[in-house]
Amino acid sequence: EKENFNTGEALTVAATFKTLVPVDNPILGIALFRNDEVYVYGPNTRFDEVKKMEGTYDGVYTFFIHYPKLPLLSGVYRISVALYDKGHIRPHCWHNQLYEIRVNCPRDDHGIIEIPHHWGLITHSSGDEEDLP
Repeated sequence: EKENFNTGEALTVAATFKTLVPVDNPILGIALFRNDEVYVYGPNTRFDEVKKMEGTYDGVYTFFIHYPKLPLLSGVYRISVALYDKGHIRPHCWHNQLYEIRVNCPRDDHGIIEIPHHWGLITHSSGDEEDLP
């Protein structure tokens, strides 16, 4: 287990579950919240159309999600883990914001996430002696 990450570092969240009765086509989800309740991101196997989750599950399983490059900026974040029925209506298990991580961004920045970007400059005029159209 790890609780401290840097912006851009990989993050894998894994959860092990055991069924008490067979479960058909479960929907697995991992959600990220900032510690002030801001909902950052919440993918699940239904939204992402993960076909390998189709079928009946009866036993012990570990599911995981891997973020190869964590885009979060400095802050404290909470992770929710859920296993829903096939209609995404009733949770079989829901650990709402029970797991906390801290993210450190090695440079000054503002906001929640780091969005890849590039800067540019277009010069339209320069100096007092340049004629403008």
